[in-house]
Amino acid sequence: MMANTAVIVIDVQTMFFSGARSAHRADKVIDGINQFTAAARRANAPVFIV
Repeated sequence: MMANTAVIVIDVQTMFFSGARSAHRADKVIDGINQFTAAARRANAPVFIV
């Protein structure tokens, strides 16, 4: 990652990713967010969850 890179995850609400009416491909979306933020942290990039 570039030295001036940060990751900002905005508005991932539990209600959209659980229950009978969860978001389309919810598991894949959450997995992707988790993989991306983990990679950013390994690269010492700041990660902000808003």
